[in-house]
Amino acid sequence: PISGAHLKNENEIQDLMHEAIGLAIRQVLHRGGTVSPHELIGALWRLKETGSDMAMREACSRAIRIFAAKLN
Repeated sequence: PISGAHLKNENEIQDLMHEAIGLAIRQVLHRGGTVSPHELIGALWRLKETGSDMAMREACSRAIRIFAAKLN
């Protein structure tokens, strides 16, 4: 069984994942042009590598896995 604390943490990570995707898209669009899946994954990877917040790093990792799976 999943505890309420676990669900809260999962919900927080889901929220952070959406936030990270939005930030990555803004970074790519700021440079101009369209957003390709590869550029989005690259931006998420940079966010993950430069971030100090472990929850945000986990959220970026999950988002990367989701987008990478969509490419295959």
